[in-house]
Amino acid sequence: AGCVPIDGGAVEVRWTIHNQVADERHDEGERIDCDEAGISTLSLLVDPGSPGGAAYEFDCDDGRGSSAFDVAPGRHLFSLSPSGPRAEQALVPDPISAQVREGEVTDLQVLLIRVP
Repeated sequence: AGCVPIDGGAVEVRWTIHNQVADERHDEGERIDCDEAGISTLSLLVDPGSPGGAAYEFDCDDGRGSSAFDVAPGRHLFSLSPSGPRAEQALVPDPISAQVREGEVTDLQVLLIRVP
């Protein structure tokens, strides 16, 4: 009990959403929730666009997500891809390069998503 299968490393990411411009409800740069941003889910993409890439989908309201311990050890590119009614307007950070180690959690820290 309490054991999880380990077939690589895990990756953890957290996010926060801020509006990019002031509007009638928020100041510029103010934190907003997923509903206001029009984002329902976020996918953590591993090596986006490559044949061996993977994706892990998380509920936006969770504010964080972790993969299983199935990311191959080595250096990978990671990016966030939002989905939802206004997700195409969201500005996400450029892909992050990080080292994954067998049996360890790689923490990508908190990533800022901006929406107009």
